[in-house]
Amino acid sequence: MAGITGTVVAKVRVQHGKATVTELTGPEIFHAAVTDAVSKYKCTDSDDVVIATQSFVFNIDESGPLPPVSDKEMRNEYERIVARDFSGTEYAVRHILVAKREDAMAALQRIKAGEPFAKVAAEVSTDVGSRPRGGDLGWAVANSFVKPFAQAVVSLAPNGLSAEPVQTNFGWHVVEVMGARAQTPPPYEKVKSAIARKLQSDQIVVDPNEVRAAYDRFVALNTGLEYEVRHILVETQAQAEAALARIKAGESFGDVAKDVSQDPGSQVKGGEMGWNNPKKFIEPFSATMVSLAPKGLAASPTQTRFGWHVIEVTGVRAFQPPAFSAVKGAIERCLQRKKLEPTRSC
Repeated sequence: MAGITGTVVAKVRVQHGKATVTELTGPEIFHAAVTDAVSKYKCTDSDDVVIATQSFVFNIDESGPLPPVSDKEMRNEYERIVARDFSGTEYAVRHILVAKREDAMAALQRIKAGEPFAKVAAEVSTDVGSRPRGGDLGWAVANSFVKPFAQAVVSLAPNGLSAEPVQTNFGWHVVEVMGARAQTPPPYEKVKSAIARKLQSDQIVVDPNEVRAAYDRFVALNTGLEYEVRHILVETQAQAEAALARIKAGESFGDVAKDVSQDPGSQVKGGEMGWNNPKKFIEPFSATMVSLAPKGLAASPTQTRFGWHVIEVTGVRAFQPPAFSAVKGAIERCLQRKKLEPTRSC
């Protein structure tokens, strides 16, 4: 089939949780695809509105409904990515993360005395991601880690155990490098489709007005309140109640969080999670957070699938969206992909 490009404009109604097309304009060859895309929209039962008109851009040629990309173009892009991203060294790394230097020293001494690294990591590490694997972080390049950790990794290559704990913004680490090798790029055939999608996306020009309109929709949908929240995450209810008792007895929330919390992202910041929309969190964490507004410490721990939380809200304010300039590039890339995948949300 000869190349055909067209834009279909659809008016969509959402009623009782189901989206349906009420009006279509544009090349009929694309109408079925638009109707199918709309039927896959995720809606809530409370929706009963006419969605703002949606535009769908299609291109059909011999290779299908996407802009064509030659194998030569894909191979050139693959070689460019390999030269840029896969020219260094990668390391097999494992670590133990704890809150205090003395705890890291204790773990290190156990290993030096003959205990298996993995056993010690499974028992004391607070990194919930690597702890079940004995602290194993797999193969990674040094610059994928924060600077002090990365420097330790490079200094220990090709293999070695750190003589002293390493401090980062996450806490204190016992680090071991178990191997080093030249980076191995993924085979061309494995990433071929992803490269094609990227090149196809790069061909699409997004109207600046569309970018601004998408930002305005985001701001309109996120009106309301956001909460300044901090938490302590532990495994058991008894541990959470003990942490809460320490705070009620006068210890600072931040000190207790740094001492016992198992959330590596917030632990070193005293449990601070910044300003957030409640929708970002799972229930019942979000419900507890809202109930504590404008300020307050939860009277009892809250359980989620992650564990038990001690939650405190320290402030509430009207939603403050990011500056348009800060998210413009991300919105533009999303709109490019949306023109290839009409069901994508931006």
